[in-house]
Amino acid sequence: MSKEYISNPPVPPLGPSPSTKPATIMPTPSTTPIQTIQTWEIDRTLSGMRIVWANGQHAEVGLCVDGPTKQFEFGRQERIQIMYVYVGEQVDGFWFVTSHQKSFFPGKSSTRYEMVELGNGVLVGFEARVKLDQQGREVVLEALGANFRKGN
Repeated sequence: MSKEYISNPPVPPLGPSPSTKPATIMPTPSTTPIQTIQTWEIDRTLSGMRIVWANGQHAEVGLCVDGPTKQFEFGRQERIQIMYVYVGEQVDGFWFVTSHQKSFFPGKSSTRYEMVELGNGVLVGFEARVKLDQQGREVVLEALGANFRKGN
């Protein structure tokens, strides 16, 4: 069975890659839209995300401690029109603009990579690689790509 979503592979860091693990942040079913994105930052660099889908499912990736730094709520029928991920030695941030002329920019800018496969603009999840500390704890997002629903 083919996937019901389009993947933009995680953009890798510019430098050498230490201990990491892959992370797929997707709902069940895979076409459920994201309702809320909460992000955490350390020194203006993206450190973690919490995703809440329209059906109430949620997932975290990276380092999410204390309260979130920024939050975005998608409106009804709101779609992403353009999206960039900023990556240096790790994921520095990401930015998008929606069909409701709202934008979201957690983190900071660095080398910019466009998410070219936007499907129908409905964001359903992320693919990531997470850097681990010596105890195996998630400490920072090292690579990030976005997944969108197929179709019109």
